Amino acid sequence: MPVGKLWASSLRDRREGVLSQAVLQSATSTYLIWLGLLNGLFY
Repeated sequence: MPVGKLWASSLRDRREGVLSQAVLQSATSTYLIWLGLLNGLFY
């Protein structure tokens, strides 16, 4: 396997990991915001 192909695949994996981490973070923050809103409404 050429070094260039290996480097490109590792770069792609890292980018996908960063992307999934960002999606997870935004989903978590959205969930926490909704939880706070619902708590404010009901209590």
